[in-house]
Amino acid sequence: MKISRSEFFKKLFVSAISFTGIAVFIEACGGNEEKQPVQKKFSDPCGDLSGVSQSDIQIREQFEYVAMTPDKEKTCFNCAHYTLPAAGNNCGTCQLFKGPVNANGYCNQWFKKA
Repeated sequence: MKISRSEFFKKLFVSAISFTGIAVFIEACGGNEEKQPVQKKFSDPCGDLSGVSQSDIQIREQFEYVAMTPDKEKTCFNCAHYTLPAAGNNCGTCQLFKGPVNANGYCNQWFKKA
């Protein structure tokens, strides 16, 4: 059976549209996603700020304090502002802001301990 040139291009066009639609559907459903590793939630043992005032919390935020450093070379533990925890306590303190500080933390005021 012969088909005309115009019929051929119509069928080709419909096939291309169908294929594109299927590909978009699969992509939208996550069929082409790479599997991301499951990250464990970090539970900060020094995250209790119940005794810290709102203004002191804002200072922590201004210094961009985080309980887990993004730079393994710069931690609160090796910062000049960090004070070691008292016996029986897991959390140290910082000379720049109030509240418990994780030794693995970091802020933008980090300064290498001498």
